[in-house]
Amino acid sequence: MTTLYRYTNEDIKQILFDGFDYTLPSNIERIIVGLSSEIDAIISSQSPVTTNEYTERPYKKGNQYSSVNKKFKTHHSKKVENEDWENVRATNSFKATKIDKKEGIDKLMNDIRICLNKITTKNYNTQKDQIIEYIHNMVAENDENLLDDMSKVVKSIFDIASTNKYFSELYANLYKELCDKYPDFKSVIEVYITEYKDGIREIIYVDSSVDYDKYCNYNKVNDKRKALSLFIVNLMKKKLVNTVEFIDIILYLQDLVFSYIDTPNKLNEVEEITENLFILITNSKTEIASETKWERIVSNLTKCSQLKAKDKPSISSRAIFKYMDVLDNLKS
Repeated sequence: MTTLYRYTNEDIKQILFDGFDYTLPSNIERIIVGLSSEIDAIISSQSPVTTNEYTERPYKKGNQYSSVNKKFKTHHSKKVENEDWENVRATNSFKATKIDKKEGIDKLMNDIRICLNKITTKNYNTQKDQIIEYIHNMVAENDENLLDDMSKVVKSIFDIASTNKYFSELYANLYKELCDKYPDFKSVIEVYITEYKDGIREIIYVDSSVDYDKYCNYNKVNDKRKALSLFIVNLMKKKLVNTVEFIDIILYLQDLVFSYIDTPNKLNEVEEITENLFILITNSKTEIASETKWERIVSNLTKCSQLKAKDKPSISSRAIFKYMDVLDNLKS
């Protein structure tokens, strides 16, 4: 049963002015402590701070942090006179930050990247036309580096378009229009699909308690892969990926699952592949349900949904329920 708490105005004021205690998870605590140490190291290497007010950092009690709103002044509270400040500036030889100016292909790619990051359903045509204009101007110049430059542009656009699941369909529309104008965009799809399949096979789980940084990177790569799975679905819907080839990708992943479930220490890998199968199948059922290999896909899903976690070394209840979810989705 859910417990409800009622706070009076006095309670709220007490929390506001006296603070509150909250126990952080150990992994979050490690991150905060690490960041705090780095910030302290940077601050200690700088010149003394002049009179200013700062909000006090939350103080730590054991593995708890208390939020208290107080004001304090640094121990360098004596105001530095103008002439002293000039001496400090002279001593430290302050230099203006130099910003490297992008030129050539670097500027072009940056301009295109800005358009891609701005793109929405409302401004799609405007941003699309701007991107096409950038590419058109590059092709019109036809310099000796055109092939390399076009390759860089294609890779940059594909990388951005394939890693944003929220605008996946919109990016697929854009990619289709670019393919219609520039064949280079179409020719790289096969390469990326091959890399996608290789990447699935190379999934290696990282335990957060062993190496937290690698674990975070592992999750980041997994998120990008799932976004790419959805992008491949949308490319298939735009006829940029053949439906037969798309089905072969699904069957490839399913065969990998059947191989892994009998292999010790592959439980997390199976779960990750299953997540991608969920994306690939549930988002494409309308387009591929009439294909001859569809029955094989459904049969594989049924087999996986009927497995028992205790009977296989590398299948979890979570993965089994995910296969049940896929089958339920196909019925709707």
